[in-house]
Amino acid sequence: MLRGATDDVYPSPWLLEEAKQRNIPIQINADAHAPHHLVYTMNIAKRF
Repeated sequence: MLRGATDDVYPSPWLLEEAKQRNIPIQINADAHAPHHLVYTMNIAKRF
C-alpha cells in the first residue's frame, strides 16, 4: 500500500476486489523504513 504521496491506496481497491473475484493470489508485504511502519494499512490489505 502506497503511503504518503496520496490519500488513495495502491493498488486500487477495485483492482484488489477484481483479483479476489478471479481467485488471483495477492502477496502482502512491507517496504518499511521504521519498525512502526511495518503494519501500516495491513488491515486494509487483509480485506482482500
